[in-house]
Amino acid sequence: MKTVAFTGHRRIGGYYEGPLHTALRGALIVTIRRAVDDGGYTNFISGMALGFDMAAAEAVLALIDEGYNLNLIAAIPFPSQPSYWKSPSLRRYHAILDRIPENQKFVISPDPYKDWKMQKRNIWMIDQAQAIIAGWAGIKKGGTWNAVEYGLNKSIPILVKHPTLFTENWI
Repeated sequence: MKTVAFTGHRRIGGYYEGPLHTALRGALIVTIRRAVDDGGYTNFISGMALGFDMAAAEAVLALIDEGYNLNLIAAIPFPSQPSYWKSPSLRRYHAILDRIPENQKFVISPDPYKDWKMQKRNIWMIDQAQAIIAGWAGIKKGGTWNAVEYGLNKSIPILVKHPTLFTENWI
């Protein structure tokens, strides 16, 4: 089974449901459908962070609802990840997790919160993947860049979706 890992900025798509999030989820549905139909990918890993990760997870679930035979895998950096999120985000987070079988939920590190645990989660996801779909605007700093750079160093194909223009290209 071929696997895609998602990585992207938290602010991409917005923290809450809204027009930008809906547009991003729609664009991701198109991209994921192509990865399935043209590339044979069936497993998709979300880091379950706000923004891009949750939009990607919801896009995979939308395709499952359409009848695609896909697996959504949750890579949770540590158990208390959503502890300080507002109610709408918590509801979306739990609605996604409720649809993922227990054997497809992976908690990568124990509590408490530490910045490096996000990168450890990203490394775990990319180590499982044969491709990456990244919501990245080309800024070479931060967690998304670290994940993209790690994937590039491993020679993993990376499809970049520009976060505001919804354009895409392979790097």
